[in-house]
Amino acid sequence: MLTGRVLTVVAAVAGLLAPGGLTPPAALAARTAPPARTAPPARTAPPARTAPPARTAPPARTAPPARTAPAAPASPRPGVSRTAGAQLVADLRQAWRTTRGQGVTVAVVGGTVDPAAAGLAGKVTTGPRYGHMAASQVTEGTLFASAVACGGPDPRNPFGTLGIAPRARILSIGVQATARTTAWLADVGEAIRYAAGHGAAVIYVEQVSYSDSGSLAAAVGYALAHHVVVVSAAYGPARLTADPEYPASLPGVLAAGAARLPGLAAPPARYPTPANGSILVTAPGNVLDASGPGSTHYPVYNFFAVGAWLTAAAALIESAHPHLPPSLVARALAGSARDRPAGGYSLAQGFGLIDPAGALAAAGKLAALRTSAAPGQGTVPGSASFAAGPAPGAIQAVHVSAWQLSGDAVLMLAGLIVLLRARRMRKRWRRRARLPTAQSHRILRG
Repeated sequence: MLTGRVLTVVAAVAGLLAPGGLTPPAALAARTAPPARTAPPARTAPPARTAPPARTAPPARTAPPARTAPAAPASPRPGVSRTAGAQLVADLRQAWRTTRGQGVTVAVVGGTVDPAAAGLAGKVTTGPRYGHMAASQVTEGTLFASAVACGGPDPRNPFGTLGIAPRARILSIGVQATARTTAWLADVGEAIRYAAGHGAAVIYVEQVSYSDSGSLAAAVGYALAHHVVVVSAAYGPARLTADPEYPASLPGVLAAGAARLPGLAAPPARYPTPANGSILVTAPGNVLDASGPGSTHYPVYNFFAVGAWLTAAAALIESAHPHLPPSLVARALAGSARDRPAGGYSLAQGFGLIDPAGALAAAGKLAALRTSAAPGQGTVPGSASFAAGPAPGAIQAVHVSAWQLSGDAVLMLAGLIVLLRARRMRKRWRRRARLPTAQSHRILRG
């Protein structure tokens, strides 16, 4: 969630950086985490009254003080290592050596994006709006776009934040946040179609519904068929964490669960994410710094941060490997995940913690795979057509002689005759069995 008023600058993984790179995780935690509450001093017990020593007994020898074991560090969330925050920062730095999202357009479907926000100037294209946009939707859309693609500080904008894919472009498509009706789902579907047809390589849908519609499913299918990755937000109250959400639960749509990583700024509050089969990987819900309308600064966290990490990671993959099918993007993200849960997958954590650098490496291997056999003897080129060349002859899978076919027919006919005669004899036997015998008549009469 995000705050609704201007807050002080909150640094995070991609926030207020020098051009040289990311702030170390320890510094991030120190600058962003709220001050810890100090425990009140423990109440000391009053001194015990000691009995006077006996006159004849020698003084007792006191035992040496026991050595206390060092305190164990606090355990992070199960399934996430203590170094996960530092490792994620290192993974992102490694990914940036390959790409920072150049050449990729990310469509934000839901809240609109302020093109004049700090760090977004010159990289936002405004698309259509479906319904009336509330002021809060402009803030939400701008903050999400900032977390994904903000370009960072520059001479004209020294306070610009840095996104996870800072060279990506943004396509803003607004959809009114109304009751989740059939018409609203149709509007979301139209927005997805527009984005897929106007250059978006990745589409993020920030609004969710607990019901599906044919128009929404068809629009997602249209985007996937055009090799456009669709990412959905995933959030909800605790009582709904197992319920399917849409479009996240549609086939081919990517969604992530939230994790709180040690070493990064913890979110002020925690909202659960669904625990169902729509979760592909886990991403940090820790605080990210973002720029809102009017170049104000806000912290974003929980599902906003999770969606930004997943969307930006997909954008980095599409930047390095354009037109990679969404199914292979999902496979690269899942196959490279760190801190895998027991059994390799769980409904709450997916396949593990997102790894941008590992996903790029895995995508490179998948992109290099051949989708057809190498040309040569015994192969047919993909452009070949059955219409060219002579007409094919009759195909006979098994050679059977005419005598064998006629013999089989005679046997089948004989078997049918025997079966019919057996059924007639059985009916006659049943009728005879039902007739009363002479002895039975005598018993009845007597």
